[in-house]
Amino acid sequence: MDDTLDAALRSLSTASDQLNTNSNILNVAIGEVQAALQKFNLGVEARVEIASTGDEMYQKVYELGYGKGESGKWVLLLVTYISEDPDTTWNEQALLEAPRDWRIAAVDKIPVLIQKLVDQVNKSATEAATKAAKAKQIAASITRKGR
Repeated sequence: MDDTLDAALRSLSTASDQLNTNSNILNVAIGEVQAALQKFNLGVEARVEIASTGDEMYQKVYELGYGKGESGKWVLLLVTYISEDPDTTWNEQALLEAPRDWRIAAVDKIPVLIQKLVDQVNKSATEAATKAAKAKQIAASITRKGR
């Protein structure tokens, strides 16, 4: 082995260790964001676009989402699909299980996702209040008629 290759392999080893250490730190931080969101018991889903690739005929879309994962728990998600055929190409996976490049890219979209969650929660709260008032009116009407 020549000295150049040996030096490159040492550099690769150091860089690999640093990448893996930083990836672990990233995973912990994403896990902390996810745990904090779970504590709100939101019960609403939201998604924001991270990126799309392709051309006018074929667009693969990558989104950061918050919703029920395969485990039934509310988690941060990486959602991918082909925009021209989302029904058959739809894929969701827990962000913490997604490829590292997408976990890195998703971090910048977390504040946007949180704002979208705020909007969704406010909309749901308003709708719930309206429907609760309507249900009370129906119950009162039934009670009056049932006497």
